[in-house]
Amino acid sequence: MHHRSQSHSPLRRGGGFRPARPDLALVTERRKNRMRKVYIAAVLISSAAILLSSPLFREVTAAHDEDKEQHLFVWAGDQARANADFLAVINFDQHSKHYGDVITTFPLPNPGASGNEPHHVGLSADGNVLAAGGLLSVLKGQNEIFFFDVSNPNRPRFLSSANPLRTSFRLSRMEGSW
Repeated sequence: MHHRSQSHSPLRRGGGFRPARPDLALVTERRKNRMRKVYIAAVLISSAAILLSSPLFREVTAAHDEDKEQHLFVWAGDQARANADFLAVINFDQHSKHYGDVITTFPLPNPGASGNEPHHVGLSADGNVLAAGGLLSVLKGQNEIFFFDVSNPNRPRFLSSANPLRTSFRLSRMEGSW
């Protein structure tokens, strides 16, 4: 009977399997891939560090911080609907010791100054005009949209009010379908 040497058998003495010998080309390729990933990560981290420490980045970041909103416009109304609805301007500069303080309030002028149920606002692209609307204005026969000049946020001015003619509510009311 011919016995093979234990060194060629996949079984070890004691019954366990012998690990297969890794292919040298495969090991070399894996090392190259790992080194490539480490190299790419090092280049990206170095580039980010250089960019973040550059004067240009600090200048752009500082300019962006200056452009952040420093005023919060709140369109609100009297809960009892006895006093005029109003636009409040709040200090929204997080670095200010007056952060969160009301800078000013501007009451809506008559006619239709109260009971509009202030609800929605929109700011023009240039940030100079605030349009504010009310949910109940149309039911009271009042103008629905109110425009404020907020180019100087500390001193807003009322510009005008309007009734959009083609709202779905107005159309259904005119057609008698409600």
